[in-house]
Amino acid sequence: MKRVISVHSHKGGTGKSMFSINLASELVFRGYNVALIDLDLGAPSLQTYAPNRHEKTINDYFLGDTKLNEIVFDATYLLRGYTGDNRFYLALASIDTDKISAIQHRDKQAQLNDLYLLMKMVRNTLSNEPWNVDFVILDTSPGISTGSINSIAASNSLVVLMKLVNGDLDGTREMLRTLNETLNLDTTIVINQIPLVYEEFGGKDKIRSVLKTQMLEKIAHSSKISIGPIIPTNDEILKIETKYAMSSLVGDEMDARPIQIIESPDSVFAEKIREFSDKIIQSTEG
Repeated sequence: MKRVISVHSHKGGTGKSMFSINLASELVFRGYNVALIDLDLGAPSLQTYAPNRHEKTINDYFLGDTKLNEIVFDATYLLRGYTGDNRFYLALASIDTDKISAIQHRDKQAQLNDLYLLMKMVRNTLSNEPWNVDFVILDTSPGISTGSINSIAASNSLVVLMKLVNGDLDGTREMLRTLNETLNLDTTIVINQIPLVYEEFGGKDKIRSVLKTQMLEKIAHSSKISIGPIIPTNDEILKIETKYAMSSLVGDEMDARPIQIIESPDSVFAEKIREFSDKIIQSTEG
C-alpha cells in the first residue's frame, strides 16, 4: 500500500465526494489500483456515481453482516473510455435510513471496533490479493465525530476541502487545530468552488494570504499543513451536474452521475485534479 488518504471537510456541501472520485479516477489513469470507500455514513453520495447496485454496503460490514469481498466491487466500468489494466474499486455506504440509524446508535465499543476493521482493511487486506490496491481514498463524514476520526486515524494523509462563500473558515481552522494536535498528519487544504467574482477581491493570491494569516499562523506546529489547489467554479462542470440532476428526476432508473474529469477533461477542475495527483505521486514515490 502506497498511501491511505482521507478527504474531509468541516461542513457538508464542499464537493468532497466529487473530489474523491475524480482523484481516485485520475490515479487509476496514472497506472495505479485504487479503492474508494464511502465513509460518510450519515449522508452518503458516492452511490450517485454507481446507482442500481445491489452489493452489500460498508454499513453491513461494520455491523458484522457481511465480508469485505461482498462490499468492495470492481467499478472500473465507470471510467468511460479507459482500457488499461489497473482497477478502480468502490465500496458504497447505505442510503437506507434503518441502516444509517443502526450505525449511529451503537455503543462506544462497537465504534472502536469500526476503527480496528477499517485499519485492517485499508492498511493490510486491500493491498493483497485479489485487490492489490496502491491507493485507498476515504470519503469521510464532515466535522468531528467518532466515524470521521476513525477514518482519519486510519490514513497516512489528509485532504480538507472548504468553501469560502459559506463562511466555514473559523470552523475549519478549529477542526484542523484539533486534528493537527491529535493525529498530526500531512494535511492539504483545498479551496473548492471559488466564484469568479473573487478575482475582484485579489483572486488566488489574496486567498492564500488570508489562509496563511487567518488559519495556518493561528495553528501551533502547523508545518505539516499546506495550502493546495484553489478550484474556481466552472460552467462546464455546472452543466454536467445540472444535466445529471435533471435526468435523474425524470428517469425510471437512476442514471449514473458522470465522473467530471472524464466528461470534461479540459476543464479547470480536471486540470486541478491532475496537478494534485502529480503532487501525491511525487511525494509517495519520492
